[in-house]
Amino acid sequence: MQHIDNKRVLFIATNIPTAKRKSNKVVMTIAHRLSASFDISVLHPSEMAPFPLNLFKKYKNLSGSRPWNDDDILVKPLKYMRLPGRRLSFLLLPFFKRKIKKYLETEEMPCLTHSHYVMPDGYYSYMMKRQCGIPYVISFRDSDMKFLELDDKCKVKKMTVEVLENADSVVVHNVAHQAFLKSFGIDSEVVSHGIEKSFLQEKDEMNPKTEITVTVVSGFIKRKNIDWVINAIKSYNGVKTVRLNIIGEGELAGELKNLAGDCENINFMGQMSHDDVGKSLCDSDIFALPSYHETLGLVYLEAAAKENAVIAMKDTGVWGNYQDGEEMLFCVDYQSFEKILHDLIDDDDKRISLSKKAFERTRSEYTWDVIIEKYKKIYGNVC
Repeated sequence: MQHIDNKRVLFIATNIPTAKRKSNKVVMTIAHRLSASFDISVLHPSEMAPFPLNLFKKYKNLSGSRPWNDDDILVKPLKYMRLPGRRLSFLLLPFFKRKIKKYLETEEMPCLTHSHYVMPDGYYSYMMKRQCGIPYVISFRDSDMKFLELDDKCKVKKMTVEVLENADSVVVHNVAHQAFLKSFGIDSEVVSHGIEKSFLQEKDEMNPKTEITVTVVSGFIKRKNIDWVINAIKSYNGVKTVRLNIIGEGELAGELKNLAGDCENINFMGQMSHDDVGKSLCDSDIFALPSYHETLGLVYLEAAAKENAVIAMKDTGVWGNYQDGEEMLFCVDYQSFEKILHDLIDDDDKRISLSKKAFERTRSEYTWDVIIEKYKKIYGNVC
């Protein structure tokens, strides 16, 4: 393997904010925080949409071909073409190796690349390693799982396995993904996302209460199961007064509001700034989001940072990162969620204990300074 004695790290990232598309900022947050120790630049695999595909809404927000700066980090798009359907999606990537070679000829050679999805990002890293011996780190996310779940004859699955098996380090963000990759014989290291230290806030006092506030913060999409929370609140018939605050917006807004009906204790708060979400979580007792298919779910960490007792879904997201039954509670279906929520509303001692223990785990392990040190160690081991 070629060893390159510099501190230049190339991020390869599809899912980042662009001029035309709002997106999760976590990859660029990691890039900016690592920029104090490494010279970070970003290569953005940018999907091509030739006419007439570019007329469809799905393709309206694809980034262009011009570089841009995200604060002081340069982002350069590199076009590729994706075929329709999961089985065919990335079959054309090997034909873009000349573009990869040309890119490397015009840029300073990095000591490593860090791809933030296996496909297509990781395949760029794989081609760079084959051409120039550049080692690479892969971040594996929930959406990558579907390519490994294809049948063994599928070429895209073979490409995905090839990328993972040739990686110098594989990062996952939760324990469930680590176990999933282990079933394919692939070792990985769990590195969560992080929160700002300043977001941590202990409550002045936590005593038994006759009124409980439950909070949801989420986009209104099906897999978030916000309807479970609404139904469970409506079915609660205990002695306490319970208020549900739902923060967010999305395509299911009308359906969810109809489900809530005229319940005065269910409040739709709309979209809020991050600071206002923090303030709402400070006034909350329980954070409930039984969402499927979470890579991590940063909002669970943020809720724990404000001393909320947290209910999430087993085998996804923060499950395994926090101890089930001691630091957070995890459901498997609606019936288990409803029981967990009702019991937690009624059991003040359990609610307070969960809140305090999850807060301490978040403070000790999930602030950005701790997370960035883990990345620095991984990078140091690779190059």
